[in-house]
Amino acid sequence: MASRVDGKSYKELVCNIYANPAQKNQERVWAEEKKALEERKLIQQLQKERQEERNLQDIQELAEASGAKVSSASCYNGNRANRYRRHEERG
Repeated sequence: MASRVDGKSYKELVCNIYANPAQKNQERVWAEEKKALEERKLIQQLQKERQEERNLQDIQELAEASGAKVSSASCYNGNRANRYRRHEERG
């Protein structure tokens, strides 16, 4: 006859002792993997934005070299304004 502690058998107590550290370790590993994935996504997004800025700068330099007058504010704001106008026309 197995002795009982707090309404649990010896087998239940032993199983819980050995199961919990592994489960906590799995949760810790999962959290670290999730954090690393989010960080990679953020880095990729920043790289994409940086590349877009470089492309825009290259276009501006080409335009200036050809004699066109371009301001950086008009490139950013003009594109956004056009997008918003197109969105409003559809909606």
